[in-house]
Amino acid sequence: MWPPALAPPIQRRPYPVPIVARRRSARFAPCLLAALLVAWSPPSARAAVFHWTGLDPGNASWNSILNWDIGVPPNDGTADIVISAGGLHPDPIVGAPWSIRSLTFNDSQAHTLTGSTLSVGAGGISNSGAGAALISNSIQLLATQTWMSIGPLTLSGPVALGPYPLDVSPGAPMSLYGVVSGAGALHKLGPGLLVLGAAGTYTGGTRIDFGTLQTLGDHFIPVATLVMRGGTLDLTGNVETI
Repeated sequence: MWPPALAPPIQRRPYPVPIVARRRSARFAPCLLAALLVAWSPPSARAAVFHWTGLDPGNASWNSILNWDIGVPPNDGTADIVISAGGLHPDPIVGAPWSIRSLTFNDSQAHTLTGSTLSVGAGGISNSGAGAALISNSIQLLATQTWMSIGPLTLSGPVALGPYPLDVSPGAPMSLYGVVSGAGALHKLGPGLLVLGAAGTYTGGTRIDFGTLQTLGDHFIPVATLVMRGGTLDLTGNVETI
């Protein structure tokens, strides 16, 4: 036996890291990375709802930060716009062409939207309030969409469908007084009244499934494009070629 003073030092092995723990860390690393990427995604990639407040004391400009609850909506097709209580200015003025995802009126009082062209995405246009809504802007569709109206909804400017079909589902009367153009189609859904106040040039066809489609002049429905699946065609004394 070694004397205590001459005994060799005890070799201590480092505590091993369990293999299971190492494997688990490697397995969850991609999940953690994916979660971080989602959290980091830029604001423009995430849709947000912007409420018109109309509180700028100077003007009703769409571009004024004082007229919105969380800032001016991005001009990239992601914003959902809600026009409700208008504060000092219930009627927004769009000062430049703007691209949004959707436009909703939701108020008991009337609102009028004027100014530059609005390009509208898949969220469409609707009036979910009791007050009348008037849009005089030109409208450009960016996707297939549905327009609805619980309160009266009137569009006095042109509507460019592009290649996309437009489903119109009014409860309260909806009126399109501008020229409807493009390769897309117009589908009349919903129990309410749709009024066409100009001669359309769209080529994708017209289909009535429900409710009433009324024309205010001769040949407002493009020639040989009408399909009746239900509902009513009200010519109000005018002539259409079916």
